[in-house]
Amino acid sequence: MSELRYPNESREYREARQSLLKDEQELVDKVKSVAEKRRQLPRGGELKEDYVFQWANDGKVGKRVKFSELFED
Repeated sequence: MSELRYPNESREYREARQSLLKDEQELVDKVKSVAEKRRQLPRGGELKEDYVFQWANDGKVGKRVKFSELFED
């Protein structure tokens, strides 16, 4: 994992630090795995109507936009 050593660190500290680094890397790997599963989900249910919103930023304040337009490719 990491070869960084701190001056005068104890063996107990190094062992605990290595264990923590291992756990942190496993967590990062799990988050990446879950994110990939989320991206692979099939499309969800359809809305009852195409809701209309108003922009509140990007110089478009007050401009109306349909929900379906927010996620166009």
